[in-house]
Order: sequence, then structure tokens, then C-alpha cells
Amino acid sequence: MRISEREATDRLNALTGLTRTPARRLLGTNIAGSPTRGPGGQRLYDMAAVDDLGRRGLPDDAWLAEWLRFGLLHVRLAPSVEWDVGWSAEETCDRLRGCRPTGIVRLIQLVGLVRDAGRLPIIATVSGFVVGGADLVDPVIEVDGADRGLALTTPGAWYSGLAAARWPSPRGGAPLRWHDPAGWRFAGVARGDMDHARC
Repeated sequence: MRISEREATDRLNALTGLTRTPARRLLGTNIAGSPTRGPGGQRLYDMAAVDDLGRRGLPDDAWLAEWLRFGLLHVRLAPSVEWDVGWSAEETCDRLRGCRPTGIVRLIQLVGLVRDAGRLPIIATVSGFVVGGADLVDPVIEVDGADRGLALTTPGAWYSGLAAARWPSPRGGAPLRWHDPAGWRFAGVARGDMDHARC
């Protein structure tokens, strides 16, 4: 059954507590499928897909501890950032490449973490839902003075456990956050913020 965008946002509000604007933003990523056009050009969504989206859960703490031993980077996409969950893994990496810490101390931390782990998982979220992921393989963002962004590759096997998950975070705060595995208790916030970022 197809429902209007307003009905879809109301259902998401009932299931998740999202208000209309964040719910509309989330639906705009096509995470509940691409809408069809109804009378007057209104967007129509599949009700079952919207309900499935609203029932997505938080990641399991034991799974996080097993799969993400070195933690992960979390990119909260700004409202101005266009995103589509249907993009290829390569396009997702291209879009995430420009999100990185701007402070030298934070960058040095990333260099050390990548050196220890080999690669670091990155997730992107919209309105507290995971919409994309990648692996950071090299945090060096300048080569011979030219900015090339973060060196990213398609996400590893870890991503299958987060691709259909919620990852809420507190209102406000940094658009790029480091989640330290020592702090896995899914309260949405862990120790070790990456508190200065540019996306």
C-alpha cells in the first residue's frame, strides 16, 4: 500500500520519535525505497518499507565489541548534504572523502589508529539511521600540497551488521565523532569525541 509523505513521516514519528523534518530528510535518502508520484505530484511511499525502517534497532554491544575492536568514525551528514542509499560503494566513498577532522591532534590520532588497525570503519548517518559506510585506509589528506581527501575503500564485512541499524547521537555536537570501543554501551555517545570536523 502506498502512503503520502506526510503519512510516512507520521508513521516514523510513532515508531521512532522522529519529528517531521528529520523524518522527511531520512526518507529523502531513499532508505525506504524511491517514492512514486501520486496525484498533484505528491510523493508516495510503500507503507511496509516505512514500517520496516521504523522498526530498525540499535547495534548489539557484543557484536560491536567483536567486529569493531578499534572503534569507528561516525559522520553525521548535514541537512545540506544530498545523499542516496542507492549509490554504489564507490560513489559513497567519494561523498565521504571530504569529511575529516580539521585539527592536527585529531589527524595524528587517526594516523595512529590506522597504523594499528590497518583500516578504520566509517558510517554515515541521517536522522540517526545508518545510510552508508566505508573503510578509512589512509588519513593523510594532502599530497604535495594538494588536498585529496581521506583515502577510503568499500566497507568490509563489518558493514553488514550496521547497514540496517540505527545509530542515534545527541542533538548538536560534532559532525564527525570517534566512537571508542572502550566505551561501547549503546547510549549513542562514547568516549573520545572527534570534536572538530569539516564535512
